[in-house]
Amino acid sequence: KEMPLSETKKILVLYASQTGNSQQAATRIAEKIPSNLPGYEAALLSLDDFLEIEKAAWTQFVLICTSSYGVGQAPMGGYSFRRFCDYIVEHNCMDILNGVHFGLLGLGDSMYTTFFQNPTITNDAMHKAGATQIVKIGKADASKKQLQAIEEWTDNLWKPLKQAVESAPSMTEERLKELQMDTLNICEKAIPDFVNPLKENKLNAVPMNLMVGMPIVIALVAVVCYLLMQSENFASS
Repeated sequence: KEMPLSETKKILVLYASQTGNSQQAATRIAEKIPSNLPGYEAALLSLDDFLEIEKAAWTQFVLICTSSYGVGQAPMGGYSFRRFCDYIVEHNCMDILNGVHFGLLGLGDSMYTTFFQNPTITNDAMHKAGATQIVKIGKADASKKQLQAIEEWTDNLWKPLKQAVESAPSMTEERLKELQMDTLNICEKAIPDFVNPLKENKLNAVPMNLMVGMPIVIALVAVVCYLLMQSENFASS
């Protein structure tokens, strides 16, 4: 069951998965957060839903589980986020995620030469954007005891994550808003047909304001017309 974002302290747990393994790993990690970090709970989302539905509303601490598909491409639920990452790397978008702390678990099968390409690019993009890595990138290889690798990475996650939560300066709401706007601005450039929801809301607000004000304008025009008619009647009498 996926959990929506709310006002309580959240840790984003984001995934992209072709066969379901990355999603299952992310779900298990999300379920363990409350017991390992009292006062925190997980917001479990696909990487693309984070951008497109949650409008890139970053939290200070983020965990990512993703694999590769085909020849190093993003799996389902990660297409848009991969374009976002590619743009960061190709255009050297530094420091836009300063203050974010992240951990990344990559899944795949080493029988394919590009099995770890998508997790690597995602990890590199987060670094390039200024995010701080909490724990070494995990590599869960289906040809080499994948489930054991997932469990080991997860077990090794909690201590450095707890240290980061306790020691990192809290991010202000203004800074989180900056992260959101910078991310959405890049998405507009990197993702075909991407509509910035914050800009769209501003555009939609203009017609709404006009609709609210139109009855007042009509009423004023009616009053003016009435007064003019009265003055003409008075002049002719």
